[in-house]
Amino acid sequence: MMKLLKYDFKRHSNTLLGSLVVLIIIQAALSIIGTVKSWDPGVVIALSIFLYGIVFVFISWLACKNYDTSIKSYARRLLPVRPVWTVISSLVLSWIAILVLFMIFAIHIYVYWQYGSVPSEITNDLSGIRAVDVISGVAASFWLYSLWIITIFLAITIGAAVSIRGKLGAWVGILAYFILQNVWSWLEEIFFGSLANIDRFGAFTIVEGTDYVDAAFGPGVLELTWGPFIFELVIMALMVWGITLLHRKKLEI
Repeated sequence: MMKLLKYDFKRHSNTLLGSLVVLIIIQAALSIIGTVKSWDPGVVIALSIFLYGIVFVFISWLACKNYDTSIKSYARRLLPVRPVWTVISSLVLSWIAILVLFMIFAIHIYVYWQYGSVPSEITNDLSGIRAVDVISGVAASFWLYSLWIITIFLAITIGAAVSIRGKLGAWVGILAYFILQNVWSWLEEIFFGSLANIDRFGAFTIVEGTDYVDAAFGPGVLELTWGPFIFELVIMALMVWGITLLHRKKLEI
C-alpha cells in the first residue's frame, strides 16, 4: 500500500502543493487588503472560509479522480496488489491533504486571532471552546468524510464496471451514488429513529444535557454514539467489500 501511496502522491504532489501555496498567498493577500481597506471583518472571515471550502472540494475531487484513473489504468491493474489497497491509497492521500489544509486553517485562525480584528460576537462564541471540542469536531469531520468519499468510490466503481461494457457509466455512477447515500441514510433512520430529535452528524451527536449518548470522547459538544457508529462502520466495510468484488468480477483486463 505504501508503494501505491508514494506513487499517487508523486503523481499529484505538484497539483496538491500548488493549490495549497496558492491558497496561502490568496489568504495572506485577502487579510492584508482587508486590513488596509478597513473591510468588515465578517466579510473577510466569510471569504476566507469560502476559499478553504473551494480547496477542500478540489482535494476531494482530486482523490476521486485519482481513484477513477487508478481502476481504469491497464498498467495499474497489472500490479499484484489487492483492490482494497487502491481504495485505501486514494483515501489516505486525501486524508493527508485535508490534514495539511486543516493545519493551515488552524495557523490562520491563530494568527488572525492574535493580530486581526475579530468581531466581539465571534470572540464570545468561540471563547468557551476547549481542546476536546476541537478534537471531537475533527474526528467527526474525518469520519463523515471517509464515509462520504468511500460511497463515491463505490459509485465510481459501479460506473466503471458499466462503462467498460457500454457508454452509460458516468450516469450510472451518479445514480448509484444518490441511491447508496439515500439507502443507508434511510436504514440508519429506521434503526436509530429515537435519536432523530437531537442534532446529529452521522455517528456523532451534539449533546445538550441529553442522556442519549452511550460513549463519548469526553465532555465536548460532539460525542460518539455507539449504535450509529457501528452501523456506519458495517456500511463502510460492505461498501469496500462491494468495491473489491466489482474489481475482481467486472473490471477485467
